[in-house]
Amino acid sequence: MIGIGVDLVKITRVRRAINRRGDRFVSRILASGERQECPKDVALDEWVAGRFAVKEAGLKALGTGWAEGVAFGQVRVLQDGTLGFSGKAGERADSLGVVNSRVSLTIQGDLIAAVVILDR
Repeated sequence: MIGIGVDLVKITRVRRAINRRGDRFVSRILASGERQECPKDVALDEWVAGRFAVKEAGLKALGTGWAEGVAFGQVRVLQDGTLGFSGKAGERADSLGVVNSRVSLTIQGDLIAAVVILDR
């Protein structure tokens, strides 16, 4: 195992950020093209909160957090539930030898918890 990351996000906090900043906030969290992947039957704030939690957990698993020029847009949640890395995050993943990622996401009331495990 290379790293493990955990994050917990309040959906209402993301909802307030979307209400205040709109697309600027959403665009900061999502990679290019990710917004179109939001299912029609899921509220945008809940979906973005889940992406936020997974990406934050992924950055923690990389051991970078927000350091070294890494940003949310460099982490993408793929259709198969794994993570894709690009930019500085991709360079870090490559240098660590990341081959596999496992993502677990759970929702309980107003909270979304994400766990990411990165493997060789």
